[in-house]
Amino acid sequence: HNPPLNPHSPRLLLTPLLTPPLTPPLTSLFTTGDLPWSSCPETSTCCAHEHNATTYYWYYEALKTSNDISIVGSVDWYLFGCLIVAWVICFLCMCKGIESSGKVVYFTATFPYVILLILFFRGVTLPGAKDGVLYYLTPKFEKLRDPTVWRTAATQIFYSLGISFGSVVAYSSYNRKSNDCIKDGVVVTLINCGTSIFGGFVIFSILGYRAQKTGTSFENLKPGPGLAFIAITDAISEMKGGPVWAILFFFMLFLLGLDSQFGMLESLLTSVKDEIPALNKVRKEIVSGSICLVLCLLAIPMSFQGGLYMLDLLDNWSLSYPLLIIAFLEVAAVAWIYGIKRFCKEIQGMIGYQPNIYFQATWFVISPLVIVVLIISGIVLSVLDGYPQYEKFVGCDNATLIEQGLAPEARDSWVTKDQYPGIFVLLIVVFNLMSCLMIPGWALYWYKDKIKGVLLSLRR
Repeated sequence: HNPPLNPHSPRLLLTPLLTPPLTPPLTSLFTTGDLPWSSCPETSTCCAHEHNATTYYWYYEALKTSNDISIVGSVDWYLFGCLIVAWVICFLCMCKGIESSGKVVYFTATFPYVILLILFFRGVTLPGAKDGVLYYLTPKFEKLRDPTVWRTAATQIFYSLGISFGSVVAYSSYNRKSNDCIKDGVVVTLINCGTSIFGGFVIFSILGYRAQKTGTSFENLKPGPGLAFIAITDAISEMKGGPVWAILFFFMLFLLGLDSQFGMLESLLTSVKDEIPALNKVRKEIVSGSICLVLCLLAIPMSFQGGLYMLDLLDNWSLSYPLLIIAFLEVAAVAWIYGIKRFCKEIQGMIGYQPNIYFQATWFVISPLVIVVLIISGIVLSVLDGYPQYEKFVGCDNATLIEQGLAPEARDSWVTKDQYPGIFVLLIVVFNLMSCLMIPGWALYWYKDKIKGVLLSLRR
């Protein structure tokens, strides 16, 4: 079932950015903005509650989501165009490698703080913000017994700091040998965690406003794209000057996405050039453009109607374990194989002093132990949970659900749990193994001559 599309075009939101003369009049700053997701078509029965309009827009118009993971659907040309534009921007920023991205990042890394500060003062002055902040600051200690919480937190901190992705190693390779890497590590970690905590105040103050306006519960909030693109956008549509806050919020997300992409691309560019020295003689624009083109082609499946399912599969099932395994192997190789004492002497030779006992204990015992516990507990929990499941979009007018008494106005979610088809379970296994098997595979390739010599001596 596909209800008629909302007469409001999603391009309306981009119009003020692309054509400034067409921006709304100044009076719109003090009124509730007519955002594309602020209302449903009159012919649709999906929006018995006003806040369902955002959910409708997300599934039916922005993504045009199919009703099953096995239904790939057709290309959403609007999403496809956005994908091309995003990668063109990435290429223009990365075309000369660190020389160009290093200049761009001064803006993309700092301006989001300006927007975050503006949204903070707007958020805390909204009605209901206090309830949202109190919910954010109230701990639930029983959650500490859930291994999934720890694994998700590890994945998040690995992503935000670039651990196991290679971006930290790639960027640090451009530093002077005498650069104080320990000081940098502490400062970057504190800034990262401080930004996350401060961002929590912004997000939950806005969610508190949404809860008061719509009567929805904080307990119904789910992680993933829906938090930013449904819950927050729903609250923004209720604000005075909605278009302005929407532009600020999504521009901030766009800049944060660019920053993350810069780190990943730089690690890939640096690795490729290090392993294939001949590429250093090729123009940087050609190398960067080729890598961006390949990655853009790999992302095209996300622009299909079933793209959200693939995104969910990659995000939830192919990231956590490879990151944890790679991090364990990295710290084990340095602390146990290379040797913690030798490693500390190397650092002393570069910065003039050795890491303190905290760092040594973390590298040698604490980090490897915590990572192993997270991996084992995660695997055990996955086995106990049974067959892998995904969130299947069922639509707001699904006849079966209505027969069961789950009318649209009684539900906060338009999805239901369903089991992954066999082929997608195989994909989950392949995605998890691809990253991990590269390590022993590359080791075998690197030592192939020595291994060949050992095998020949055994034959003799």
